[in-house]
Amino acid sequence: MKGKLTEDKLMRALKVGEDSPLYHFAKEMAEVLLGAEEFSKPEYMKNRYYDDESDLDPIEKKIFDKGFTLYSGSAADDGYGSSGAETALCELDLDYEDEELIIFKESGY
Repeated sequence: MKGKLTEDKLMRALKVGEDSPLYHFAKEMAEVLLGAEEFSKPEYMKNRYYDDESDLDPIEKKIFDKGFTLYSGSAADDGYGSSGAETALCELDLDYEDEELIIFKESGY
């Protein structure tokens, strides 16, 4: 996300208005995404996720090169308290990119 990740920015990026039948689902998805860990510089991720900046995934490098803040999170599809939005985040290919936001799914299980 360019700048701080907020529910309002996510809802605008998801392009789901209050009159949409998917509005509540999108809000639930935004709540899951808002629980992500924030990294504004690649060196903040160092020693936590990799030893050297050359270990960054190409999409992570692109995010930092564009001046975005990386939000790294996870969702569960285990049936134990996981929501419909978490299941969607686990199962759907939601890769998306525009001038304000990049969403990519690293893996799923």
